[in-house]
Amino acid sequence: GLPIDEAIKRSIAVFQEVGEYAEKGGCAIGIEALPAPGCDFITCLREAFALVSEINSRGVCLHLDTGAAEGANDQDIETSSLATLLANVQSCQINDHELRPPGSAGHNLHDVWSQGLVSANYKGWLAIEMRKESGGNISEHIHKAVEFVRDAYRTSLTGHV
Repeated sequence: GLPIDEAIKRSIAVFQEVGEYAEKGGCAIGIEALPAPGCDFITCLREAFALVSEINSRGVCLHLDTGAAEGANDQDIETSSLATLLANVQSCQINDHELRPPGSAGHNLHDVWSQGLVSANYKGWLAIEMRKESGGNISEHIHKAVEFVRDAYRTSLTGHV
């Protein structure tokens, strides 16, 4: 119910304080964009990047969730702009939109995220975030997701897959 300018102003103040505390503790708070209709504030990578930049704290970073970015149509960002946006990413979760297992919607968007992370020189961890699939063996679903992520991201990144 707040005007966007007021919501951003309040967020900056809160996260600057929280970020200072997090930095002193040797960690960081990740800001993740979540698309509408699930969220009405910070719904795309550009907005998350702008907020993190305004907060300007080593204790607050940009978090990339590939499924959320897909839902926000962030893959349409020009390659050079995507590298700039992803330059502040310190954590990354791999999934397809709506927490589907990575690769369930095809391979093409993961190529976009993989190449964007390479362009941004990302060296951090890649985590898989997905809902439990109905039917089948959960171990098989997890194994399939891990193999997909290794295939889609290993050749591009030298971080921890």
